[in-house]
Amino acid sequence: MKRHVVKREVLKDAGAGLKNRGIFVRIPKTASTSVESILSDHPNVILNSKLKILPPNKGESSWSNVGLSNLWIQTIGEDKWDKSFSFVFVRNPYDRAVSSWQHICRMLRKGNLIADRSQIKLNLVTFFSKVSTKLFHRPVTEGISFDDFLYFLESEMLVGGAKWHSTEQYIHLTDPDGKIIVDFVGRYENLQNDFTKICETLGIQAAQLPYLKRAKSRREYTHYYNGTRKKIIEKIYKKDIELFGYCFTTKT
Repeated sequence: MKRHVVKREVLKDAGAGLKNRGIFVRIPKTASTSVESILSDHPNVILNSKLKILPPNKGESSWSNVGLSNLWIQTIGEDKWDKSFSFVFVRNPYDRAVSSWQHICRMLRKGNLIADRSQIKLNLVTFFSKVSTKLFHRPVTEGISFDDFLYFLESEMLVGGAKWHSTEQYIHLTDPDGKIIVDFVGRYENLQNDFTKICETLGIQAAQLPYLKRAKSRREYTHYYNGTRKKIIEKIYKKDIELFGYCFTTKT
């Protein structure tokens, strides 16, 4: 399949050949729910959920191998992809890791059952219960600490929904050569301003993004780190940090 080359100038000249059709490549834990809540009523914006680009259980047979952008191209064809305005949001990996950990903790407290194919379809709660009891000698009902989460992450033990919410971001917007294949990469740290630019490009009225699924007890992400934890993130999300120019204290 021919690979798409990013159109860097698309925001500068939105009227030149752009057919006002948007494709939102939704990466988890980047305010994607808030963005979709605004764009879901616009017929000229295509969302992951509308095309069912992922199966309900977020199985890993597709997205973990080729990433969401390449799945889009395979689903709608390269011509439609090229004629549309594709956009995505990314987030500082240090911040996103804390959000992913707290999201998993909420899933565990609610007792959500998430398919875990690599563990013979054990649900996530059962999986964490077994591993947590074996490794840390305490039941998972007490929750998993950030260190527990980083251990699972570094050991590549996360599966199903847990893996979906913590996988590196670059795989969803690059081709096998590492080139970005979406037209615009917005940043969580500049969320409202970048979202306004996207709306202007698509010719739709910009709106104030709501804060959805935000942890009520969440402290600043820097609070959760020490030297060891930072090194783990630097190792796991090395490509994200380099490609998007993030550092530990990146704000904008």
